[in-house]
Amino acid sequence: MPETAAKFNVRDPHDPQESIRGGVAYLVWLLDRFNGNVALALAAYNAGPGSVEAYLYGRRVILSNGKVINRRGIRNNGIPPYAETVNYVRNIALRYRLLRMSADKVAQ
Repeated sequence: MPETAAKFNVRDPHDPQESIRGGVAYLVWLLDRFNGNVALALAAYNAGPGSVEAYLYGRRVILSNGKVINRRGIRNNGIPPYAETVNYVRNIALRYRLLRMSADKVAQ
């Protein structure tokens, strides 16, 4: 997203090093914003922090473009009920667990 890229000083999103640096900085910022909750940070990375907060606190949010997030004010675990976001969080968490298992085996 152009605004996020600008916030994290990514001038050329097609430059892999710059994009990775900006993406990592954004993820760290999200982890701080959500008090280290990895699932919420991942959901926010995918759907945006406003969407996560809307569902975490049960708020309806109207964006500047008129799009409404959480129209009914549903409160849940903070992960927006968007299939893409739910799958993203699930898949990244699975990859993390597999990497941890692999690293633990190597360390033994």
